[in-house]
Amino acid sequence: MRLLLAALAALLVACPATEEHSEAPEIESWTVDPLTVMPGDEVTSTFTFQHFELTGEESEDGHEHEDGDSDDNHGHVHIYWDDLETNPLLMQVISEDVLTIPSDADDGPHTLIARLHNAEHLIIEPQVIEEIEITVDALAIGR
Repeated sequence: MRLLLAALAALLVACPATEEHSEAPEIESWTVDPLTVMPGDEVTSTFTFQHFELTGEESEDGHEHEDGDSDDNHGHVHIYWDDLETNPLLMQVISEDVLTIPSDADDGPHTLIARLHNAEHLIIEPQVIEEIEITVDALAIGR
């Protein structure tokens, strides 16, 4: 019996449990160009990530997820205007995309907010959020 227990213990040490330990996703960098805009302008939004892969209808790798796949290391970015309580301006599924500034945007400083969502559109917890300040100037000529 002792020999059997010793053999089982040796087997457990030699073959540790294979649990998946994914690292937490993060936004490594986010740039928006230009940062001074007029209402209705288009800006370029560019992301890089750590431990996160963009997926969706237009994803760069063509990776698709089935219903029920809630892997927090795959998904897309929702980009919001000034707060998270409104509908996003863009669901970004590729690393560089074009974002349209609201045509009714008031002059002055505003905040673009990026938040990671998984393939089922669920917010990744803990939330992964980045913010960029942008200025709307209806008279921005020669920016």
